[in-house]
Amino acid sequence: MAAAAFADALLDPASVFDTPADVVSHPGLRDDQKRVILLAWANDALGLEWADARDLTDFAPVAHLDALLEALEPLDPKAAADYRAVRKHVRNESARRKRKLT
Repeated sequence: MAAAAFADALLDPASVFDTPADVVSHPGLRDDQKRVILLAWANDALGLEWADARDLTDFAPVAHLDALLEALEPLDPKAAADYRAVRKHVRNESARRKRKLT
């Protein structure tokens, strides 16, 4: 993958790839590049879930976080586990907020 295309994928993974599996299967990426792209994408997805859980946005997050963490697992199990822990916290907080509204 050319440097410019890698930069695009790193800055906005969803503009280059449809799914996390597309990152994993891309023949032009090294494992370390796949890991970095998946981490960037997971960070974006987690941030959107966090904002949605706090009603800070007018849009629903794209539901790629679970697939991102599955794709990241073989490349960086520790990072995947860390993101899963934060995801659990965010989702628990979101559920608590929704219960308060009803």
